[in-house]
Amino acid sequence: MKKIHKLLFTASALTTLSIGSTYAWFTATDSDSLNFSFGELGVEFALDDLGEDGVALEPGLTVDTVGTISNTGSLHSLVKIENDSQIKYKFSTSFVPIPEEAVIFEVTPENGIYEDWDSGVLWFKDAKNNIYLLMEPKSNMQIEIEGLLNGEVIDNTFMGSEVNFNIATNAVQALEDAALSEFGVNLDDLIEMSNESISNRGISQAKQYLFDVMGRKQ
Repeated sequence: MKKIHKLLFTASALTTLSIGSTYAWFTATDSDSLNFSFGELGVEFALDDLGEDGVALEPGLTVDTVGTISNTGSLHSLVKIENDSQIKYKFSTSFVPIPEEAVIFEVTPENGIYEDWDSGVLWFKDAKNNIYLLMEPKSNMQIEIEGLLNGEVIDNTFMGSEVNFNIATNAVQALEDAALSEFGVNLDDLIEMSNESISNRGISQAKQYLFDVMGRKQ
């Protein structure tokens, strides 16, 4: 009887241990991190005051001025230059967008250099002759603006009106997806502006640089 009692006790003890215990597995863990910061995008544009040259103008004349575009950020940027001029007619109390083609703008670099590698600014245009500047961080460019007061559009309704001669500079990250989203252009749409004739053989240095900068993925 003693032997039987001992076996029963041992079986009971094993059952209790199996139900009430948990396993302790081998485990290991590790982690690491990378710190990064976002760059800044910024653009500034200032036009010289027209002074007396902006008084009592008439159709057929031109409005000439100069301005400075600056990339104030830490990132490459693509800057689109647009005509955003407005007009307040003689008997009106508010400004409205000026009729299309009433003022025809021509924008050029003041130093005459479209591929200005020293300044870090390259000029491009699209099929509609909209102008874009690819600007390196902290770069700036002096530009000349000539606005032709188009007599084929300007009529008697313009007499005595006040015009807000406004050039808008809109900047976006120099990345292809950003340009497509904000401006509706891809890299193939942008044509380099050059002081020299553009050869059909191969890709130009300016266009290659455009692809290198704006085609970045990381």
